[in-house]
Amino acid sequence: MKALFPFALLILLGINCQNQLADKNTSSDPINFSTDKSSYAKSDNISINLRNTSSSYITIGLRCGRYLEMSYQKKENNHWSDNLWFEYMSLGCPTMLDTVQAEGEFTDSLPVKRFDSSGTFRLLVKVYKPPADSSETIISNSFKIE
Repeated sequence: MKALFPFALLILLGINCQNQLADKNTSSDPINFSTDKSSYAKSDNISINLRNTSSSYITIGLRCGRYLEMSYQKKENNHWSDNLWFEYMSLGCPTMLDTVQAEGEFTDSLPVKRFDSSGTFRLLVKVYKPPADSSETIISNSFKIE
């Protein structure tokens, strides 16, 4: 009986590990959000690219029909800050929805002067997956503002 307990425990652990691997392998299709460079001067513009490499379309929000609804985080003491909002997110105009088709992309430009300081940052955008009726926050690469 004592020899049976460790054997049963190993079987249960093996089944659990297989389930965890299966969950990781069934992750959603990738959506890439990136900037064109890793370092910017205060006078630069940041070119952003949201590439939908999934097999289905996604929906994004455009504040006032123009500005990509996104936030950013600043790295402080080796930790990312809470989400910080660009000033255009407080404009009292409606959000328009835009679709990024499967294998499509959305590009835009963001003036560096929209950030109130120098440091290391990353962008966050929420995308909606209408067929699955879900949303996901996509995080860009980190970049420096000198």
